[in-house]
Amino acid sequence: MPLCDREKVLSKVEPPNNNYNTHASLENGGTDMLEIVSCCTDSRYVEHDCYKFLCIVMKGLRFIFAPAKALRTTETEDEKLAQGLQLEQRPVTLMKRLEHIQHVLLQRTDPLLAAKLHMFGVEPHMFLIRWVRVLLAREVSMPQLLLIWDGIFSHTPNDFSLVDSLCVALLTERSYRQRIISTSRDHVTCLKILKRVPRFEEDQVGSIVYKAIKIHNEYEQHLRKINRQIKLQLQQEVGASAELEFVDKNSFESRFQREFFPE
Repeated sequence: MPLCDREKVLSKVEPPNNNYNTHASLENGGTDMLEIVSCCTDSRYVEHDCYKFLCIVMKGLRFIFAPAKALRTTETEDEKLAQGLQLEQRPVTLMKRLEHIQHVLLQRTDPLLAAKLHMFGVEPHMFLIRWVRVLLAREVSMPQLLLIWDGIFSHTPNDFSLVDSLCVALLTERSYRQRIISTSRDHVTCLKILKRVPRFEEDQVGSIVYKAIKIHNEYEQHLRKINRQIKLQLQQEVGASAELEFVDKNSFESRFQREFFPE
């Protein structure tokens, strides 16, 4: 198989007996581990699986490639499948997403680097659009890309938002960050550095993924904290309003009783 060593995978699973027919058992409703692994690694269906996975991924990324007004409202089979996996459209445009990466996440993580990019007049779309559109596929080698995609699809399967934090983690990688910070010329030189991501070792890519997960989790905690504060404030306001309405209602009923139904 081109994607995995099927025999090596199957060797890890002990068959129930020597006369075991995997596909016949699956057709009869069998669900043990050997059946599942054997079916999932069957080379006859690799092309089908790749196409289906590509459709699901592209449904999650369609806000990047298709304007909101151009999105179809009718649901196809692939869209229903994507909904079954809880994929959802992000309610922002691509430009808003890029601005969020540089002006919010990077500013929170590394204010000095964010200030450096601002000083050179580097806008997010000048380099981030290339990174986000293909989930960093053009910036790293294939083995490293698999590590990055494992992090994206496992940690944020609903909206692939870990790619935002990955961009920040990549920018703040120690050696790469130092090259950007030490630039003392013009924005052209800075952009050349940003568009030529250095080749990282596998352990460096692993560290970048872990750092991205940390950035993502910290920002999510920050959002939850803000949401709790807003919710508490709204509850207090609604509670005060309800109490005021209750007082006004009682006052009106008492006045109505005295004026029209005196004792």
